[in-house]
This record gives sequence, structure tokens and C-alpha cells, in this order.
Amino acid sequence: MLVLDSHKRDKLIRWVISNQSREFGFSFSNLLPPLSSATFYAISILKLLQAEIPNRDKNIKYLLDLSNDGSNVYSAYHSVKTLSLFDFSPQNPSNMIKSVLDYLERWNSVQNRTQFESPLETVYYSAEILRMLNYKELSHKIPEMILRLLNNDGGFGSDNHSEIETTYFALASLNSIGYPLKNGLEKTMRFVEKCQNPNHGFASVPNAYSTFIEDTYYGIESEFFWRED
Repeated sequence: MLVLDSHKRDKLIRWVISNQSREFGFSFSNLLPPLSSATFYAISILKLLQAEIPNRDKNIKYLLDLSNDGSNVYSAYHSVKTLSLFDFSPQNPSNMIKSVLDYLERWNSVQNRTQFESPLETVYYSAEILRMLNYKELSHKIPEMILRLLNNDGGFGSDNHSEIETTYFALASLNSIGYPLKNGLEKTMRFVEKCQNPNHGFASVPNAYSTFIEDTYYGIESEFFWRED
């Protein structure tokens, strides 16, 4: 549990709850409609604070309704992840699994992946959805898809351009399905290490000497995946 004095804790809880939208779901601002991602963050925070979830049943119904539509991998991931916080699963997991598999097939058929801001982010979400729904039949194909973006320098990225974000999502996806990271990916960890700067933060590419908080997160998490493998 996060340690806060009671006044700060109560104030934080009130602020999180103020972002609930129309009695169910949460948004990034109470002026906006609810989003699965905002709902995940909000409920995760309330759980960490051991606070009561307002309109719990309505939130669960909202998430179950979202989980019936797996066409948006980003939304599907956050709805399934949030339902797991309530010990719930999608009502019709087979529909979601089919939608995720269809998405992965479309992703695999795309030749030019520069259209993706982070080409492996949605692959990671897909792998996580399948893991949470105990679907393992595709575990042998996902590594093939990911390893196609492995470059000679050990990093991952489109058009032979490696950067730490895509490398992180590659390792996170492989780790999610239990792929042994130390099976031929030693060069990948050397790529990650080269992205670390003298101030110990991480840049998006080696020798960039510009540290960003998100790249530092990707670097540290990548190292944790490696140590845990």
C-alpha cells in the first residue's frame, strides 16, 4: 500500500474519483468521455490506496461491454487488464481472442511498418491479452513476428533503425509468452546498455546523450526482463 498521511490519501482519492464519467468508467478529465486506459489507471490507483471503488458494478459492466469488442487492441488490453483487478474475465473470451488473432494476422501482412508509431506496442498488448485469456496456441508464431524486426545491432525497429522503445516492446512481448530471452538475444542487451548515458538515464538510441524519462523506463524494464529470464 502507498504510504500517505490520511489527509493526502483522502484528497488523492477524491481527485481520482472526480474523473469518473457519468457514474461508470473514468476519463483523463471529467469533461471527456470515459476511456478504457483512463479507467485502468484510475482503478489501479484506487486499488493501491485500498480505497472503495465507486459504482463498482457499473464499472464492471462498462468494462465487460468493452471487452465484447476486441477490434481495438489498445482498448481491449486495458479492459481485460482492469477486469482482472476485479477478478473478472470477458464474458465471451473466444470473440476477443478471434479479434486479436485477426489483428495479428493483419499486422503480420503489413510490409511498411513505419506507419506504426511503435511497431511492436500493439503486438505486446495482443500477447498480453492472449496470456490473460490463457490462449497459448499462437505462442510459437509471435516470436517469429517479433524477431523479424531484430536488427544487426541487436536492437529492434523498422527499416533497420533500432530504438529502445521498440526493443522494450519486443522483450516485453517475448517475456509475456515465456520465450527464453537469453536464447540468442545477448546482443540485444548490449544494445540496451549502449543506450545508457553517463548520468545513468537512457536515450532512444546509442550515443544520443539525451535522456528521456520514458526511454529510461524502457531501459530499466528491459534489464529487469533479462535478469528475470
